[in-house]
Amino acid sequence: MKSLPDYSCGSSSVYVTSQAELDAYHADFGWDGEKFAKLKVKFNPEGNVFLYSPCLIKLQGEDDYLDVSADLVCAYGDEGVQVAVDASNQDLGIDADSITLKSNEGSVIVGKNVSIGASYLEMIGARRVQVQQAGTVLVDTLVMSSTGSSPISVARLAHNVEVYADTITMSAPKTVEFGNGVSVSAVDVLLQSTGTSPGSGAGMLSTATADVLGTFSFLSNKKAYLNNDTSTTVGGEFTMDAPKCTIKPDASYSTTSTAGSCL
Repeated sequence: MKSLPDYSCGSSSVYVTSQAELDAYHADFGWDGEKFAKLKVKFNPEGNVFLYSPCLIKLQGEDDYLDVSADLVCAYGDEGVQVAVDASNQDLGIDADSITLKSNEGSVIVGKNVSIGASYLEMIGARRVQVQQAGTVLVDTLVMSSTGSSPISVARLAHNVEVYADTITMSAPKTVEFGNGVSVSAVDVLLQSTGTSPGSGAGMLSTATADVLGTFSFLSNKKAYLNNDTSTTVGGEFTMDAPKCTIKPDASYSTTSTAGSCL
């Protein structure tokens, strides 16, 4: 993003319905003489897609129906990035070679029932970094990282999300987890919670399943957990390491080797 003077974001939004309108927004970020405006993208951009805002970005698609097929999608919103976070339509999603969603101060959210297809998907935010419920992610590499210090600085796959990937790396100072009913198929997976405050931890909630061909690691400075009816199959080494460990009696796992304090 271009260097900006001291600024604040107002409550208003600029709605863009074409590439020309998006270019116009990027020229001044909706500056009204006192504050910048949020960006709402109300069309389905193509090619190399670059979205920048010192405020919040909402990528919503045409008539609130997101169906983006692009070479590259990069969205940098200082106050957050939201992809198809609306209740009006069941969106298709984004298909691109590389997708990067970043926020220096806010959350990065992919909405409910959205499908994401890419070679590389990176989601980095200061607060909540989350794929919301019933989404589908088909990628070679998935990186989800919360870099902030707030109580909601978490990285999470919400309930019933399906992920198919070669490599998954998720990290946050608070919670890093697969939600209820999440299904993950991958080669290598790392979940790492770096914080020590109450609520920090890495794990899987009830009925989540993971089928990992290579290595699967839960690393936490506070707690690691496998909740009720979770199922984990690991072809390589399965690691759980934390000061506090919880593996429910009806949680199942199979692996060729184990490591860490929990196993």
